[in-house]
Amino acid sequence: MAVACDTRDTWYHTDCMGMSSESYDRINKSNVSWICAACDSPNHSLSVLDSYLSESDNKFQVLSDIENSSNQSGSSTPSGDESGVQTTSHHNSKRNQDLTDSLPNPGSPVYRSSPIKSNSNAETKRRKIVARPLKILSANLQSMNAKREAFWEAVESSQPDIIIANETWLKPSMLNSEMMPPGYNAPVRKDRHDGYGGVLLATKHDLVDCEIDVKSDCELVATKIQVYGQQPLIVMSVYRPPKNDLEYAQSLCQSIQRIMCNNPSAVVWISGDFNLPDISWDTCTITGHQYSVALNNYFISMFNDVGLSQSVDFPTRGDKTLDLFLTNRPSLLSKCVPMPGVSDHDMVLALSDVRAKRQKPAPRRVFLWRKADFDNIRAETLAFSKSYMESNSTNTNVDQLWRDITSFLHKVLETMVPSKLSSPASAKRG
Repeated sequence: MAVACDTRDTWYHTDCMGMSSESYDRINKSNVSWICAACDSPNHSLSVLDSYLSESDNKFQVLSDIENSSNQSGSSTPSGDESGVQTTSHHNSKRNQDLTDSLPNPGSPVYRSSPIKSNSNAETKRRKIVARPLKILSANLQSMNAKREAFWEAVESSQPDIIIANETWLKPSMLNSEMMPPGYNAPVRKDRHDGYGGVLLATKHDLVDCEIDVKSDCELVATKIQVYGQQPLIVMSVYRPPKNDLEYAQSLCQSIQRIMCNNPSAVVWISGDFNLPDISWDTCTITGHQYSVALNNYFISMFNDVGLSQSVDFPTRGDKTLDLFLTNRPSLLSKCVPMPGVSDHDMVLALSDVRAKRQKPAPRRVFLWRKADFDNIRAETLAFSKSYMESNSTNTNVDQLWRDITSFLHKVLETMVPSKLSSPASAKRG
């Protein structure tokens, strides 16, 4: 069974169209006109410019079929008028081409639904930089030696890039390796000979920094850190002993001012225990009487003169804010929160938007033990042990004995164990 389209006069099999026998019978027994799907579909223009090039008076005519209909009418013309139709068709085609050439080129779209992602190295590098803000941990320890385990645990949990510590209670004879957790540069510290007080400042091993020479007897140390796109970052660790000494306060403030004057464009961070419980930092007014009004006013005036803003808005010891975090760029601090301390002071953890320059890890030598010549190593070790026992005695100098052993081991590694240099990425993971 088949059905003919009343428009195109084309026959279609009912089985191919999926037409049921009931629908076929209704069409066959009535005067209903049946139109195929191709003729019944909407007429869409395939060109943006067809509407400008159309010369038809029929607004509902298919735009893409105008030229076809012109060609069909030309082909039905008697042979005597064939040349005239071809001339008209050629004239219309040329006119359409001229109109197309005269229209402005719209160019590429300004917006796309699916923007093309850029994989430029500059953007990738910039994203990596933004992803590494600096963390600063400021802590009053009251004996770094006695509370080393608790302090290391706090450092491990917070992962700060900069450690500022006061009341370290260290003596000059104590080594840095005894006090500092791994992964940090050698700290800048100033210790008292009596074993109390003391300040310390340490940075992560990948930060580029250098110590600032502070010409003062006050408990103050400072370092300069290189950052991206800005002047250096100046960080200071400060401790003011709890005594009513205006001369000491003046010397401390003058040292801070001197460092800031020598680095006028730098971002400055100053943190430590200033022991100023009488000052309400919300209003910068004096509300207590533990220290003299002159001493408190001197600190308030100095902070205002050099443009320092105090960022700690919570108590750090009892109901008083003794541990401060001062900066001349408060907008670069995104967060300043308390952490449980290891003494009677809470610690201060600050998160910043400053992006510091970081050193790339140096490639390290990796020994390929799977490719080592173990048979030769065993033979050489056996021969060395016999020679070593025969040529030395209990009277031989112990330093010489150790040098002989280490020299042999280095020789074995160099000659019998292959090695390679690791890439910076694998060195960082290691």
